[in-house]
Parts: sequence; structure tokens; C-alpha cells
Amino acid sequence: MNRQVNDWIDLHKNDMIDSCCSLLRFPSVKAAPVSEKKPFGKGIADALDYMLSLGRQHGFDTKNLDGYAGFIDSGSGGEELLGVLTHLDVVPAGEGWSFEPFGGTIKDGRIYGRGAMDDKGPTMAAFFAMLALKECKIPLNRRIRLIMGCDEESGLTCIDRYLKTEQIPALSFSPDGDYPLVNSEKNIFHAYYECAFSSDITIQCGERVNVVPPLATATVPFKKSEVEARVTEPMKKIGFDYTLFDTADGTRIEVYGKASHSSHPESGKNALQALFYLLTHLPLKEEDRKITDLLYDMFRLEYNGEALGLACEDESGALTLNAGVMHWTKDGFEMQIDIRAPLSVTRKKIEDHINRKIEGSGIICGSKTKFVDGLYVPEDSELVAKLLKVYRKFTGDNRPPLKIGGGTYARKLPNAVAFGIEFPDKGSVMHMPDEYIDIDDFILDVKILAHAMIALTE
Repeated sequence: MNRQVNDWIDLHKNDMIDSCCSLLRFPSVKAAPVSEKKPFGKGIADALDYMLSLGRQHGFDTKNLDGYAGFIDSGSGGEELLGVLTHLDVVPAGEGWSFEPFGGTIKDGRIYGRGAMDDKGPTMAAFFAMLALKECKIPLNRRIRLIMGCDEESGLTCIDRYLKTEQIPALSFSPDGDYPLVNSEKNIFHAYYECAFSSDITIQCGERVNVVPPLATATVPFKKSEVEARVTEPMKKIGFDYTLFDTADGTRIEVYGKASHSSHPESGKNALQALFYLLTHLPLKEEDRKITDLLYDMFRLEYNGEALGLACEDESGALTLNAGVMHWTKDGFEMQIDIRAPLSVTRKKIEDHINRKIEGSGIICGSKTKFVDGLYVPEDSELVAKLLKVYRKFTGDNRPPLKIGGGTYARKLPNAVAFGIEFPDKGSVMHMPDEYIDIDDFILDVKILAHAMIALTE
């Protein structure tokens, strides 16, 4: 363990906290393009500009890749690259916050803000780890490049842009997961389904398919008293809260769940799946009834795809499913689902099971549907072995590498894994209201990442 590096990090604690808070204050949620060089909106472009400016201020080489991504490079250390992959875009703030989501608020030893854990806090930790090595004049046999994407949460076009023109790192890690280390990531199937028909109801739910929706709303052409009489007992049975509101043409229904990341949907409560259940208890017209019955039968209140015949597990983990987004109007609907599948499960198998269920219903698979292959890096590889050694030296925690359903940049590059940033047994706050990072953990993260960089560039 390098005492000089640790002492430098402790001495610059306040600088690191201030910089992290500043980065959190950019509302870097994907939005409409501002210009050709700002393809994801002003908030994301401003966050990238801030990080690149910070890099230049401290003497690093930097590059902006058309607003899709950018990098900060150590500028010395040989031909080969060590890639450190983070992202500056965040999921929408959502509801239920006690603090300003883009306020960078400090309270009770924590920094609150959307992106504190996913992935702005880790980005800043990685930057100051690089800076500590530079200021302490640690010799490098590989250059270090902090690669910061701007479209990780909704498409990964950022890393695709990087791979088109830039040097591929010899090995990489992404502080966008869990400690001790993630060396296995499941396949990801993001499916878009649509159906055109004349409907008497509407449904609105979700903004991102990779978030378990905490709120689902519907309008139905029935009096509030009739809806209440039909749904009170069923909703009590499944344990979901709801509210009914009178409207000019009937009733608006709000069903409340609990948000979580779709890679572990069992940690949340899916309001959309509960709304499907509620609607099966109303006297809808035949076409609406058939569709709502089918949707509930497809998903039930499960998170493992069992109703679709998809429940399975292998050494990379168990399949999970999240019905994440629904936009249902008088002319039909568009829906998005997120499936994290074990490495042994193919896209064809998933589509075959879903197609059998929707056959003849009028529901079709949309063109935006995509399947992203997972990854596995052996535990005895240089990358995994050295990172584990660093983590264990700092924490004394000897648990084995993790297998997850989450998708990180690691799956897009050869010889890459996710390393940190959540500590075991802390409970995930990514994509949740009041997302935060503990300040003590943040400083420890900087030290761990700095020593990981030393170990992989010796």
C-alpha cells in the first residue's frame, strides 16, 4: 500500500467532495439534441465539459468525442492503455426525494444527488485517483485513460463511438457495479412491444426500462365508486397502495410501488404489473379486457419470467424480468420490458417464449428491440486477480467475485470487468430516490481505485 498516495488523498478530501457536489449539480438526463456536438442535450454536454476542463486544469490530455463521450489521459506510461470506464448521464430523478435531486447536498456524512453512486461519484473518485498518482509521481508502465460516456443509461452509443476511432485498452475496469468485483454479467434483452387498436382506457408508466416503476396511472370510463367496489379487496390482497380520482369521463387510478434497478427487480415493487392486476377486475370492453388479461397473465406479480416459461438459472445467475414502461392511448400502446438472462439463454429462446404467449393478440415486437451479450472473465486472469488483491488488502473481505444482472461498459470491451463502487451489505441506492454516497466510502473508493491503477500499470 502506497502511504504517499493515501496521504495525498486524505489531504485533498475537501477538494474531492466539492468537485463531486459540483458534478452532481448538472441535470445530465438524456434530452433532445442541442447541436451536432451535443447529441444528448445541454445537461450531459455541460457535465462532460466540466470534467474535461477539470482534467486540463490539472495537466492531463483530454478529448471530446463529438459529445458522445470524452476521455482524460495520463499522457505517459507506455504504449498500452489501462481503461477506466465511467458515465456522466443519469436516469431521471423520479419522485420521492427529500433533497434536490441535482443539488449535490451534504448531510450527515453523505452526498445526495442523482448520480452520486451511478456514476458521477465514481467518475470523480476515478479522476482524483489518477490525479493522486500524477501528483505523487508514481511511475506507470501503462497509460491510464478515464473514459467517460454520455449515453450509458439508454443505449451505450457513447462507447460505440469511442470504439470507432480510439485506442482499445489492453485491460479495463468500470467502477459502476459492486465490490469486491463483477466478473460475470448476464445477457440483457430490451424488448419493445406495440399494439394498435381502439381503446377506452389509457395507461402511463415509467421513463426508463431499466427502472422498476414506482408509479403507474390509468384512466378508465367508470365511476370512482364502482372502481373502488371492485378493486379494494384484490389490491389489499397483493399489498399495493393506490388512489382513485374523479375525472370528467370516469376515474383516474394511481398505483404505487417501489423503485429499484431492473437488474434486481425483486428489491422493488412493480406498479405497472400491479396495475395490470387491478384492471383485470374491471368490466372493460372486450378488446381492452383481452389485452389487460393477457398482459397480467404474461407478467403476473413475478420478477423471474415464470409466467412466460422463462424462469431459469445457470452459474451466471437467474433470469429476471421487469415490465418497465407503458404508454397506452386511445389508439393502442407501446411497452418496454427488460430481461436479464443467464449466459446460457439465447435471444431466440426468449423471443420464442414471448411470441407463443402473444400469438394472435395483435401485439408485435418493435424494431428497437435489442439483445446485448454478457461477459465472463476468469478469476485467475491478471485483471481479476490484481483487482481482488487490492480490494482485499483495504477491506479484509475475501468473498469471491460477483455474478450480476446489471450491464456495465465492461461487456463492450475485451478483458474488462466492473470493480466497485458499492460496498457489500450496504444496500443499493442506484436509481432510487435520495441516491447518495457516504463521504467516508467515497474517500476509501479513491484510495482503492488509485491502488488498482498502480497494480495494473506496474
